Amino acid sequence: MFGEKAIEFTKSRALHTNDRALVKGKNGSIIRKHMGHWHIPQSGPAKIQSFYKETFNEYLNFHHACGFATETMDEKGEFKKRYEDYLTPFEKLQSLPKPEQFLKEGVTMESLEEVEQQRSDIKYAKLVQEKKMALSRSFSKPGILT
Repeated sequence: MFGEKAIEFTKSRALHTNDRALVKGKNGSIIRKHMGHWHIPQSGPAKIQSFYKETFNEYLNFHHACGFATETMDEKGEFKKRYEDYLTPFEKLQSLPKPEQFLKEGVTMESLEEVEQQRSDIKYAKLVQEKKMALSRSFSKPGILT
């Protein structure tokens, strides 16, 4: 009826219309909140990646609480989200039945618990702040206060 040039409409996953927004949301709420919107010099990405890999990812996974939504459907058939549970991602993993099934081969819950218990949340947050300030100072020009 429409011939070969008919337009084919596609749809993203049902109830996941904003998949890409999840990535942008993390950049806004986590990355930009902590790192700021300052200019990154050409030598910067390697230093920033090192900071994320060695310090920041552990902070986010073991010491930074996140809100976990509970979805309910109201009488109109719309989903409502309520954020009542605030846990770190590792605490949320521990609360699941059989959390070992979600781990990569060679990683155990015991090894993750050791990482979590090395420092308190407050001590690790202070460490992140110190390393973030050192990273910021490494980008500043001589003679300019940061």
